[in-house]
Amino acid sequence: MSSISPMTDVFQMQSAVAGKNFEITVGAPLPGTTSAPPRLFYVTDPMQFAAAAIDLARAMARDRDPIVPLIVVAVGTPIETHSEYVGYIMQARNGLLVPPEEGINDGIMGSLPDQPAPEAHRFLRFIAEELDPLLRSKYEVSAEPAGIYGHSYGGLFTAYALGEQLPTFDRYILSSTGMLNGRAMLKRFCNTEPGKLKGRVFLGLGEYEDASAKEYDGDLGIAWHRLCEALAPSRQPRIELRAEVQAGHGHGSVSYINLARGMRWLYGASTNRT
Repeated sequence: MSSISPMTDVFQMQSAVAGKNFEITVGAPLPGTTSAPPRLFYVTDPMQFAAAAIDLARAMARDRDPIVPLIVVAVGTPIETHSEYVGYIMQARNGLLVPPEEGINDGIMGSLPDQPAPEAHRFLRFIAEELDPLLRSKYEVSAEPAGIYGHSYGGLFTAYALGEQLPTFDRYILSSTGMLNGRAMLKRFCNTEPGKLKGRVFLGLGEYEDASAKEYDGDLGIAWHRLCEALAPSRQPRIELRAEVQAGHGHGSVSYINLARGMRWLYGASTNRT
């Protein structure tokens, strides 16, 4: 049993396609909250979001307007010490979450030495080709495709997963996606053939990241609005899109608001669609 939360499994898995050892945290729904197999829901940045996502999924499944039960799966690399965590956040994480065509673009992280090569394509293949089949054989889960959440560079990775259109996923939460104006990933979505993309997508941004805010702190907001336009029904009619700017939040705190709001919209029983 994991120390993160009861009814939580933690195991390690060596990936052939990524050439790395990953640590997987799996949080099941609480007893009595489901009469049908729960859906899989993937989370990037497990050290930051695993416990929050597991607790939110369990609490929201008991709300007056409950979400459908979820098995939360957080995926990252094993970390034993505080210093390893700092190194992971500043370096190894970049390699996992950034697509090769994008490159490390952050002014702080990108200036650090020994940056790993961007390899989101291998990380995504690991989830889709190795981890997802294993979980579906090990746990009783719905046959429906999975959802996925990511914030910042994790949001960039989630956007990359959306762009790849794998059958593994059909629902996406892109929180303050680390997608910058003029960079490769934003250009990819702006240039995607109309009608090609499909999925249910929640796009969240913090008020203080929005270019219209008085205390605007970066150009994530500019790219966010362009991404909203690229995914609009007029261009991508098979995308179900909800875009929200969260009042009073910046890049750090908005991650949790977007997680909760996105889970509610994607999986709320009164709005859920298969």
